[in-house]
Amino acid sequence: MVKRKRVMMITIIIICITLVFSGGIYIVFNKVVKPFNTLTYKEIVKNKVRDKTLSYSYFSSSRKKENNKNLITQSFKSFSGVDEFVRFSGIQGSDIKLHYDSNIENGEFNIVLLNEDLEIISVLDGNRKDLYTIKNVVEGKYIVKITGKEAKGNVGIELISNSPVVLYDDNK
Repeated sequence: MVKRKRVMMITIIIICITLVFSGGIYIVFNKVVKPFNTLTYKEIVKNKVRDKTLSYSYFSSSRKKENNKNLITQSFKSFSGVDEFVRFSGIQGSDIKLHYDSNIENGEFNIVLLNEDLEIISVLDGNRKDLYTIKNVVEGKYIVKITGKEAKGNVGIELISNSPVVLYDDNK
């Protein structure tokens, strides 16, 4: 009789844990958001990329910054939402080239360049190797965000300029 109660209790616990985690685990900062799996990808890009707060989830992720280059790389699995990739600034009037290389195995993915007022400068195709130039840099920080829906792959962005480029580690 005791053994039967124990088995019943373990079964109930397993069912409860399964129900709690079946919707996935979402990392949400500073506010409650609609779960990513109920948003269309265009809604994510249009409505969420300009938010100051970030909302995203990863099954796994690894981001690295090369010390002697302005190069940031990241690999990820099951990325959904909007995440800040890097903030940077340059000398006013100079040009900065964003050399980006992304290989997305599945899902949807884009790279979005914004100014510090969170106005979208450009949405870069997320599955290619290309170059985007910011001509006549203005004073202030630029922000690169990545957007995805169940994306798996890797991305690298190198910032190239004849003038110094400053990378910021903070999100301010």
